[in-house]
Amino acid sequence: MTKSEKIESIKKGKPFRLTDIFFLAGLAAAVLALCWWVYWSPPAYPVQGVEVRQNGKLVERPYAFPKPDEEPLEIPLQGLTLVIESGACYVKKGSSTCPDHACERMGKITRPNQKIVCIPNGIVIRLVGESNFISIG
Repeated sequence: MTKSEKIESIKKGKPFRLTDIFFLAGLAAAVLALCWWVYWSPPAYPVQGVEVRQNGKLVERPYAFPKPDEEPLEIPLQGLTLVIESGACYVKKGSSTCPDHACERMGKITRPNQKIVCIPNGIVIRLVGESNFISIG
């Protein structure tokens, strides 16, 4: 087969075969399953409480999570309202006084060392607990 015949046979061939499509679909399914497992798996290390700092200073002792059958805690802070429910905490929608409401859009946090930050109000909310990450410095 000459070089020009090889080029013509490649041009006439199908860009994807059926096996290529099945391979790509299987690969996409495996990636989606891995992402789902990482995001929705329960944390390996339990969260012990919620720590609130304002301008670098601890506001109060770490708050403990309420039990699943108890009502969520609503804690008014300077410039926003923090809601602590069983296993998660978040900033209540419409409670933030900052212009862009970024802290409200951060959503619920559920794992140790996750944070919600409100820069205009100088508030950092962090979940306290053991983590498998090593802190350097």
